[in-house]
Amino acid sequence: MKTAITVFIVVIFSLILSYFIGVGFYTPLALPLGGFLILITYAFLKGDENENRVKFLLLISSLAYIASSLIWPKYIALRPPGLPPIGIQRAANLFAVSLFVFAIFCSNWFKKEIANSFNQAKAFWIFLGILVFFRFASVFISPTPFTSMYFFMSDLLVHWFFVFAGLVIGFSHRNIILFSKLIAYCFFINFFFMVVEVALGKNLFSFYANTSDSTLDWIMAQKMRGGMYRAQTVFSHPISFSEFASISFCFAIFMLARIKNIIWRSVAIVSAISCASVMVIVSGSRSGYLAAAAVISLSVFSPLANSLIRKQLSLKAATLWSFLIIVAATAVAMLGILVYDYTFGKYTVGTTEDSTTMRIVMLEKTIDRLIESPIVGHGVATAAELVGAETRKYASSAFTIDSLFLSYTVDSGLFAVISFTALIIIGIFRAFRASFYGNEEGWFMMYTIGLAIIASALFKSILSIPENNFLLFIILGISVSKVAQSNIQQKNTRGAYHAL
Repeated sequence: MKTAITVFIVVIFSLILSYFIGVGFYTPLALPLGGFLILITYAFLKGDENENRVKFLLLISSLAYIASSLIWPKYIALRPPGLPPIGIQRAANLFAVSLFVFAIFCSNWFKKEIANSFNQAKAFWIFLGILVFFRFASVFISPTPFTSMYFFMSDLLVHWFFVFAGLVIGFSHRNIILFSKLIAYCFFINFFFMVVEVALGKNLFSFYANTSDSTLDWIMAQKMRGGMYRAQTVFSHPISFSEFASISFCFAIFMLARIKNIIWRSVAIVSAISCASVMVIVSGSRSGYLAAAAVISLSVFSPLANSLIRKQLSLKAATLWSFLIIVAATAVAMLGILVYDYTFGKYTVGTTEDSTTMRIVMLEKTIDRLIESPIVGHGVATAAELVGAETRKYASSAFTIDSLFLSYTVDSGLFAVISFTALIIIGIFRAFRASFYGNEEGWFMMYTIGLAIIASALFKSILSIPENNFLLFIILGISVSKVAQSNIQQKNTRGAYHAL
């Protein structure tokens, strides 16, 4: 009876999620496909003897979804002869989420991992629950509830749900290294895409797109800033590309730092820094400069900070090294400013001022809307129309809002944005705590997780496009995973912050 009830719940949930996710062609086909996939999964994986299969498939499905999202554009479906168009990311998402739904209900190992993470990081999971609750509650006060429900389910199943993927990836050091390798490979693949795109002077995938759709037409159109072309590779906007470059650069540095030969390691790291700098410059994103500068600076300071915290370096030596690093960082920053001025800066004085003014106006409007409805906001996906700026010429929506924090505030109220902010702060805190106060052997791995969260958070303050949100929640999941906690437990760290 218990098995039958479990199967029934899983199948019903799979039908719901498959409808909202879709698979890139006629949506109702996703309903029987999702249910059939869950039943096959249950028959293949049921029983404790198959837990290793569960671990393997959860990891592979997560990595497959990540790879499909970072090396192929979401807005272009494959069109095999004789078959309807197939969205690669949606198919990969359907497969991964179906497996995770099965694991949540039927895998003793995975339920134990979730319980352990909750026990060790209660505040994180409570804030995540608050975020989901208030986003869901705001659907029902929306002037367009069906549209709001669609976007809520999209957030839930495409982005937030993948915090569970972070738990799977963070189950072992080997999994995190495999994840880091994948992100690093995607970093260099997108660099290659960028070079080709700049050479062509147009979107690399424009040859495969059907531009009859107005939104797709806007995505594929040339993005210019002050007369200079801005690359976007597989992403829907150059700023999303810059966000990915800043996040993935963290993992590229982590993987290249593992090279044993110091000469090759130095050459590889300098090359990665050069690639990241070019990607940010060509994207034309001012926020990308800030994020890249923060990541590079914190990466350079990390060995010094680690040695000082672990008392492996005297205060005098640390002061000297800090001075030298600050001088070098200042020189690099000045060079970056000069490069920006000679590329985009001298063409964009008016554009920069207009953009800054527009964000100030958005903030003022957000405060007014927050006063009107501080608890549940105005409904999911309403922020752009209520406080956004009219900037698009060829899009289905004529408004955009330049901050995910502002979007959550207007959409779902104060509690939603506070919860989202708390998730980011807790993730950074736990990652750095595991890095500096945990097992020294894997300190840079957890430090990389913290850097990636910082890079992502910087972009969320100026970008509301949710394209890379799934990556943020995966990394947040790693910060509360078994590896992060085991680092702390090995050092027997105690204190009032333990529940974070």
